Amino acid sequence: MKLKVLLSILTIGAVLFSSNTLTAQSITPNTFILQPYIGAPNMKKWIYDTEYQEGNKSSGFGHVGLSGELTVSERFGIGFDAIYSPFSRESVETISKYDPDTDTYTTHNEVRAFDEDKLRLIAKVYIHFNVENPKWDIYISGGVGANIIFAKAYIDGVETDYQSAFVNNTSVPFYNPPFPFSGRFCFGTRYFFSDHFGVNFEAGVGGPPFSFGLNVRF
Repeated sequence: MKLKVLLSILTIGAVLFSSNTLTAQSITPNTFILQPYIGAPNMKKWIYDTEYQEGNKSSGFGHVGLSGELTVSERFGIGFDAIYSPFSRESVETISKYDPDTDTYTTHNEVRAFDEDKLRLIAKVYIHFNVENPKWDIYISGGVGANIIFAKAYIDGVETDYQSAFVNNTSVPFYNPPFPFSGRFCFGTRYFFSDHFGVNFEAGVGGPPFSFGLNVRF
C-alpha cells in the first residue's frame, strides 16, 4: 500500500511538471552529471524491526549511492545508478537434537547472524521537464539492472556456510538464492549553485525512498 501511494504521488508530480512549457532549461545535450548521495530509510531493516521477536536484532545505516547521467538532448538522458545498502540481522534459533542412546531430544539455543549487504547496479533513462529557472532541473528516471548480495553467515560467532545456515523470516522475505535483478523508478530535482556544482533530491522505489546529495556537472 505504501509503495502504491508513493508511485501515485510521483506520477501526479510528473504530470504536473510535464504541463509546464516554459522555455528556460538547465539541461543541454552532451553534458555529464555525477551525483553522489545518501538515502534513507533502509526498508529491509525497518520492516524487519517492526516485527520484534526476542533475541532478534538488525543493523544497517541506510543507502549510499552514486549515479550519473549523460544528456542526449534537452529532454532525455541515459545513465547509471549504483546503490549500496548494508544490512545485517541476528536471530536466536532453538535446535533440537535426538539422542538414540537415551531415545530423548535435547535442545539448545544458537545465535545465527547474517550479513546481507546489497549492491544494485542499474542502467537508467532520464526524462527532463522544462522549468522557468535555469538553475533547476526536474526529471523522472527509471531502469533495471543487477541485484548483488554479499552474504556471510555466523553461528555463535563462527563463520559458516551461508546456504546451510540460512534462516528466513515471516515479516521480511529473504530469498535464497537472492533475486538477481533490481529496478528503480524515481522523481528527482537538481539545483545548481553554479555551472558545475549543486544539490539533488530524489523520491522513489527500488533503493532509497528518499535521497539527498551533490551534483557535479561536466
